Amino acid sequence: MSSASSVQSSTLFQLIPLGKLGESPTNPRKHFDAAKLEELSRSINEVGVLEPLIVRAHANGSSTAFEIVCGARRYRASKLAGLGEVPATIREFTDDQVRLIQLAENGAREDLSPLDREDARQENARGRAPVAAREARETGEGGHGLRAPAGRPRRVLGPHPRREAPGGGARTLSL
Repeated sequence: MSSASSVQSSTLFQLIPLGKLGESPTNPRKHFDAAKLEELSRSINEVGVLEPLIVRAHANGSSTAFEIVCGARRYRASKLAGLGEVPATIREFTDDQVRLIQLAENGAREDLSPLDREDARQENARGRAPVAAREARETGEGGHGLRAPAGRPRRVLGPHPRREAPGGGARTLSL
């Protein structure tokens, strides 16, 4: 099976209780705008969840049955809307496929902060140089994104409510 065919969507889905779902620790999106989640929650109350989440069975030892590969915003908004279950497509993916799908899914979005995008890229690059190179090619970002200096503690970049570089752009850090 080629990698392209392994990530194609399935049109079959099932309703899964929210309590059986858990967010993926590898999701590049760490910040979720509260106002936009509330807006999506209102929409879900009016018309339902229009796009099923994509999930995979959780590895052994997890307290939830499924890991959300795509659809963390829909999951959070569904919880806000008071739903008990959401439509989801259950797929089998390797960890590397999940990271690649999540980066592709979130990488093109304008509201993903530069630091969240770079955190995901660096996590993928740790010990997985071939996978990171493929991700860079497939997302069209050839490694020119914002990068923290090697070995620099994360706190130097500091907490920022939207996890963006101050002033909206990258700055050289020098100590």
